[in-house]
Amino acid sequence: MAVVGDFDAGRASMQHRELPRAISSAIPAVCFAGNPDTPDALFPNNVFGTAAGRYIVGRMRHEVRQREAARGDIRGFFGGVLDYAEIDLSQQPHP
Repeated sequence: MAVVGDFDAGRASMQHRELPRAISSAIPAVCFAGNPDTPDALFPNNVFGTAAGRYIVGRMRHEVRQREAARGDIRGFFGGVLDYAEIDLSQQPHP
């Protein structure tokens, strides 16, 4: 989604490392490994959300963000490790 010339990989990597550290100073934070199929997934926090024993997968408009919503490792963490019920909005026809 970013224009290639506007992307600073070093800065993004540094921000990615620092964000979970900053968040974990206040609440527990989990960081997932990157995936070359989802290059803009540095911060997929607006694809997934949680609430009281369930996780929500959002419906994303951009094709790359839709691939983030399909990530089995993140879904597996919420559903398999945390045993949260899934609410999947990713395939609904409207935003």
